[in-house]
Amino acid sequence: MFDRTARPCASALGAMSKPAELAEVLWPGDISTDFADEVVSILLQRGYCKVRAPVLEQRSMVVDMARRKASFALPHMELEEGFLGRRSRSKVAFLAESESEEPLKGCIDTMSNLADAVGLRMGRELGFEALPRLQQLLLREPLARGERSSLSPGPLSDEEVERGLVEQYVSFLRTRRLCVLYVLEAQKGCLELYPQGAKTALKVPVSAGTLVLFRSDELSYAYVQSGHDVALQGWVVSTQDQVALEGIDGDYEGLQDLYGVPRVQGQLMPIADQVNIMSAACKLPACVDSLDQNYIMYSAQTDTFIEIPLLRWDVNLYYTDNPEASPVPKSYTKHAGLLSDNDILGFDNDFFGIPEKHASSYPPCIRLGLEKCFESLQHRGYTKQSIRGQNLPLYVADIGHEFDPFFRYLEDPDTWANGRQLNLPSAGLIAYHLDLRGPAQCVDTACSSSLVSSNLLFNYLRKRPDPSVKEAISASLMTCLAHTTFIGLSGAGMLGRTGRCKSFDNSANGYARGEAITSMVWKVPDEAKDVEERLGLFVTGFVNQDGRSASLTAPNGPSQQLCVRSSLRLGGLLPQEVVCTENHGTGTALGDPIEVGSVRAVFWRNRDAPIIVTTGKSHQGHSEASAGNCGIMKIVNTIRHWTAPAQCHLQNLNAHIDDAGFPGLFPVECCNLSADERGIISGLNSFGFGGTNSRGEIWAMSRSVMRRNSDKALASVRKWEGQAQEIAVTVPCNSCGEPMHYLDGRALQGGAGTHHCTDIREDVASYETCSNCYTGAYHYRGTLA
Repeated sequence: MFDRTARPCASALGAMSKPAELAEVLWPGDISTDFADEVVSILLQRGYCKVRAPVLEQRSMVVDMARRKASFALPHMELEEGFLGRRSRSKVAFLAESESEEPLKGCIDTMSNLADAVGLRMGRELGFEALPRLQQLLLREPLARGERSSLSPGPLSDEEVERGLVEQYVSFLRTRRLCVLYVLEAQKGCLELYPQGAKTALKVPVSAGTLVLFRSDELSYAYVQSGHDVALQGWVVSTQDQVALEGIDGDYEGLQDLYGVPRVQGQLMPIADQVNIMSAACKLPACVDSLDQNYIMYSAQTDTFIEIPLLRWDVNLYYTDNPEASPVPKSYTKHAGLLSDNDILGFDNDFFGIPEKHASSYPPCIRLGLEKCFESLQHRGYTKQSIRGQNLPLYVADIGHEFDPFFRYLEDPDTWANGRQLNLPSAGLIAYHLDLRGPAQCVDTACSSSLVSSNLLFNYLRKRPDPSVKEAISASLMTCLAHTTFIGLSGAGMLGRTGRCKSFDNSANGYARGEAITSMVWKVPDEAKDVEERLGLFVTGFVNQDGRSASLTAPNGPSQQLCVRSSLRLGGLLPQEVVCTENHGTGTALGDPIEVGSVRAVFWRNRDAPIIVTTGKSHQGHSEASAGNCGIMKIVNTIRHWTAPAQCHLQNLNAHIDDAGFPGLFPVECCNLSADERGIISGLNSFGFGGTNSRGEIWAMSRSVMRRNSDKALASVRKWEGQAQEIAVTVPCNSCGEPMHYLDGRALQGGAGTHHCTDIREDVASYETCSNCYTGAYHYRGTLA
């Protein structure tokens, strides 16, 4: 029957130094619900429960079989107390339950069935989920004279720590909930139970046929044997606590090993030379409003050209399909890659603190540029308040607003004057409203403006004239609002009559205009997390001018070649290291063949795989001032998705393009990039019709490769058997809040990249505080970390 005497709580056990009235129950035969509930109640109140098991008729056979099935040994001295208790004089043999036979199997089943019933109910009370069956099942019996020296493996070695032996042991200590001890043979044994910090113990007499359960998460123990005591022992173990992994931490170089870094002629690019592209925001035709939508637009071969709406200008007045017969100059195209009317008109002036009547006087590209600059900074974690006063350089590619400079002048001269649009550079206006304190400047080199601007910003960040500057903004503005520009470009014969950019195609006869607003935040290497968060790197670039060439607007092949070669030379790159090139590729009959010829001259030798030649203008039009930044975003997306999007409107290659012997691929379907998993370098051209040429080389990593590397690294955290833990997973200390290893509590300052568990605290000690805050004793403190 059950002992229903008063039961003190487990915390009172430390006050008991001699045998007290014990919590003992009789085995009822079957493990009923009432029996299991009573055992759990006793465990919760007293910390242990003693069960008088039925007489074991074949006891000697059970013991002999257990001895034959196992090989006796001793744990490492640092691990001994966790398994065998204090002052142990036992040797141990670990048993495999699956290999057990009757009658040994019956004894193990008795222990495990009781453990399962009790563990399930204890878990409900204490908030854990118990693993089925007993874990770490072992047979223990007294050591013979001289056996300790022959069986002991000695202290832990560094090699064993590296293999993860301490990880396994500490994981066991932190998940054990109940110990089940089944005494098979005993003369006059005693189980001593010690609450944490107590020097005296509760002594529980045990004899043959006694089964004792005690809370190993709160009580350490000593099994005092007399004579030839033999016992089976196992533990109820909870499932491993799930750690919500928020990311991988480490130093800059360590994370580069995981997430990649540009290699120039086989050598890692020095950190001091790197300029990271951290975030990007864009507004493009077809309602493209993010970097992901940007890639979808290209990969789906989207034709974003639409007929010019009345909001821009009246096609009925300023367009003709027969300009030669028109008595006045008119545009011979009525299509362009345009933003929606809502994009042009919409603006949250209250958010930026601009009066509505002033905001309505701003050119649409200024309003959109202000929004996109803020959005790109928001992606970096800035808020409207934290941006204010930041020393952030701002470089804006802007070749004109195409907005009536006297809009609302007659209606409201004061509002017009306060609108700050007359002769005020867009960079200054954006910096004013965002309250940026770094240098702000506009760049106008016609169609190459934004790539020239990016090159200027790249060189500014690399030279670091102001060490306090860590980040900067590269933005571009382009809207097509004025009919006069279309008429002028038509008169110069630069626009295509089909209203499309038929880049590289034999029917190409001019370009189609496009609108785009872009903003990117660039950053010098400063924090390790930059490696994980960056979109790519601007590796190198170059800008030149072709001088007095054939004409002001005619492209110059030798000058273009010099620009591309100079960019590679400055970065120390070999032509064969560039996998893809984003051409200027506007779709003019003269410009495309000259540019492809320049690319061919630079990249045709010593290639193992063809170079992929692309351009985004066949999708969205020539966005002029924004063309370079659009190209950077397209390249970053191409590499991160490891797929080059197909061209639009490419049916027959331009007959003037000399592709003989040129290992170039002009994709008409999406194609995978041919490169290794260390990242890809691609280049882009941007050539202004005034003769200013610009080139840039961009490095990025495939998102799938980064994710695979990250998953592989995180998976190594869970490798226990024969594997060292490769990644340090940290959680905040419950006391000081500083990072500590989630398993052994070792304080990890500075985000250690790797960690081997080396600390074993005294039995039943807490691991919820870091090693700096923990004041208890250690069983083992290693030197590896």
